Amino acid sequence: MQKMNNEYYCLVAGLAEYSYADKRGKIDIEAIRTEINEVLSAQDKKALELLYLYYDIENVVNILNNSKLPFNVLGNLTRVQVEEEISAFETDDEPFESLLPPPLRLTLDRYLGRYVAEDDELNFDKSLLEKSLHADYFLLCSTIKCDFLRKWCEYDRIIRNIIAVRRAAQLEKEPIMVGELEDEREFEYYSELISVLETRDFVERETKMDMLRLTIAEGLSEHNYFDINMLLAYLVKLNILFRWSSLDKKVGEERFRAIVKGFTDSAQINI
Repeated sequence: MQKMNNEYYCLVAGLAEYSYADKRGKIDIEAIRTEINEVLSAQDKKALELLYLYYDIENVVNILNNSKLPFNVLGNLTRVQVEEEISAFETDDEPFESLLPPPLRLTLDRYLGRYVAEDDELNFDKSLLEKSLHADYFLLCSTIKCDFLRKWCEYDRIIRNIIAVRRAAQLEKEPIMVGELEDEREFEYYSELISVLETRDFVERETKMDMLRLTIAEGLSEHNYFDINMLLAYLVKLNILFRWSSLDKKVGEERFRAIVKGFTDSAQINI
């Protein structure tokens, strides 16, 4: 397909349209990602890879914590690759060629004890692994030129922090946040988010959260029609639909309720 100045006219014209009503259909995310990735510029490929690094972090944390949550196939790395990465961090004394970006490598080095810091401020609290990896991730995204991804990740960080504050207040604990949270009421989608969080039914709350995610993605790509911003917004939408379509029609809701009910940490609620 022809590419002109990072405007992907032919690619966008050929993309299939999906709606939230299609959440029970089958969506071949891997094939769609491959089709998109084949025509992207080097810079835009980096943005695409960063979008899905989010799920690699989820998988790394779940495997290290022996979580029973299913492996998220949306990540860049397969389960075998993630397990090999972790094994290398745990057993190799010498540096090796990791598939993860440098900041995440250092965090895992510190978590798994390969890196011993002389400076006290580098001593690593292992209970904060997920927070540290997400801090690395958000920092990477904050420096990228892709407007959509940069803003999407900043909104994700803010939402995580708002959820963390509310959850900590309920448990009478100090919130574990990534970065600072200024006046949360200044967040553009604050009222919508609070409405979602006050929904008591698990499945209904997750459905509303996904609808809010779709609204945010559409808002961030409103004036982009043929560039990487539009393509990433499109993929965010498909990621959400894929999560629902991956649940079996007969037992999907029960399974989803069981998974969501097991979430006790605000970091488990992903945007």
